[in-house]
Amino acid sequence: MNPRLRRLKQLAAKRNGLSVEEVREVMTLFTDFARDFLARAGSLQRLAREGERMVFQHQRPWAWVDTYRDLQHLNHLRASNQAFWKVWA
Repeated sequence: MNPRLRRLKQLAAKRNGLSVEEVREVMTLFTDFARDFLARAGSLQRLAREGERMVFQHQRPWAWVDTYRDLQHLNHLRASNQAFWKVWA
């Protein structure tokens, strides 16, 4: 795990409130996260402008696996011979 994120979680877990120094640290961490996010977003916008980042529209059904539940669902479809992605005999 990212050390900055780990530290932010440690501070968030404190039950008795934060000291002034810890509040400053949290604000610095959030500022760093925002700066990193904006830098990445700017890179993606530049790539899109240059035609290096595009969108693909699927013509056939598709599914994603973002969670364990998604994986279980797709495994169930495959096990019950309902896998829509299986186009071979």
